[in-house]
Amino acid sequence: MNMSSAGHDPVLNLMNAPVTVVGAVHDGVMGGLTAAWICRVSTDPARIVVSIAPERYTHDLIDKSGFFSVSILAEGQVPEARLFGLQSRRDVDKWAQVPHILTDHGVPVLSN
Repeated sequence: MNMSSAGHDPVLNLMNAPVTVVGAVHDGVMGGLTAAWICRVSTDPARIVVSIAPERYTHDLIDKSGFFSVSILAEGQVPEARLFGLQSRRDVDKWAQVPHILTDHGVPVLSN
């Protein structure tokens, strides 16, 4: 079956794609970005997949540390989505602007 990209739009709109903040840390430098390309791939063991472009600063932190976090945003967290989606860690320490906690591996996660 050959469908144009316009034919896919209604189907893709039915897929659940939560907006998330993916956090990472390496050598004490915390980074993060807004991501919607995330999905569960297994429940036992619990596994997810996240798609991040290699040129993103957070990609480098994950690659070096081997760890990342995922904070699923609620409807009212548009400011957080914009903060992590519109600025690079190269320019702004985004985690300094939001309440967060650290995982056992030191990876930041939004408190809310």
